[in-house]
Amino acid sequence: MKRLLPLALLLSLLAGCSLDARTSGKGSSGSYPGAVAWNGSLYGLSVTEVPAENIGRELGSVQKQVTPMPRHNGEANSMETGTLFFEIKGTDPGEAVAVEKEGRYYHARKMGPLP
Repeated sequence: MKRLLPLALLLSLLAGCSLDARTSGKGSSGSYPGAVAWNGSLYGLSVTEVPAENIGRELGSVQKQVTPMPRHNGEANSMETGTLFFEIKGTDPGEAVAVEKEGRYYHARKMGPLP
């Protein structure tokens, strides 16, 4: 009996993990964070809004939508082609940018260099 309990727990865990990708409708890319590649770096999109008065100059736009993660400048995985990104006033664009999505601006923080 003691041997069956760990095995049952392991099987439950594996079954639960495999159901997530199938039922989400997103496939395997659904588990990756929203990201955009710009200026040799990868920026992770957050749910934190940036007020419009803090938006600076336009830095670029999404050139290509990819899955699962961007690997080249201008690529993004959760934003449509043409989505614009901007500098945030008072913030170094090398550390964070703002991404416009549905008329709102969202903070995207540098995650590191592109692979």
